[in-house]
Amino acid sequence: MRYRPRRWLPSLLAAALLAGAAVPASGADERQAIQLEPADRAHCLARMRMFQEVNNAILRATLAGDMEAVRRAALSAVPPPHRDPDLRGEVPARATGMAGGEGRQGAGPAQGRRSGAGGEPGQGRRGDGPGPPRQGRMQALMPEAYQGMMHTQYEAYQAIARDAEAVGEPRHTQEQLARLQDTCVACHSAYRFSR
Repeated sequence: MRYRPRRWLPSLLAAALLAGAAVPASGADERQAIQLEPADRAHCLARMRMFQEVNNAILRATLAGDMEAVRRAALSAVPPPHRDPDLRGEVPARATGMAGGEGRQGAGPAQGRRSGAGGEPGQGRRGDGPGPPRQGRMQALMPEAYQGMMHTQYEAYQAIARDAEAVGEPRHTQEQLARLQDTCVACHSAYRFSR
């Protein structure tokens, strides 16, 4: 089943962008705090760094005119369970190490690890210990709007992958990437992780 962005998402993005532009006089961080366990926080931060690596790989690939590298990089940002059915079978190289357009299979953040920082059971990617799986924990902790922005990101990366093949125009991909990064800015303007 394909995720459909909520009608309120564009308004939230605009509000978050505007809110992030104005720093309160007190200097206090007024973004909504999301409290996470250390392993889950580390996982989220690693994913954000990976998104930045993917964005950089996509930009570099467009500059080189390598639309197949664009497609591989974009798909590497979307976990297969979150991909649309027509894209689930594709297994691109992870973004880590792709800055020059060369990926390494399986080199992404948390790739293959089954436990979090310190090896606590149940804190791994799939939560294979006595604790609940990470995906369930994260869905319970994350605000609905945050989850909506993550799904918007996944949809945007999939659109970039599809259009890299169907349209094949670097400028088109760069415009898609700029819109995708608007969601990054909106999310970072609205939320912060706390311990």
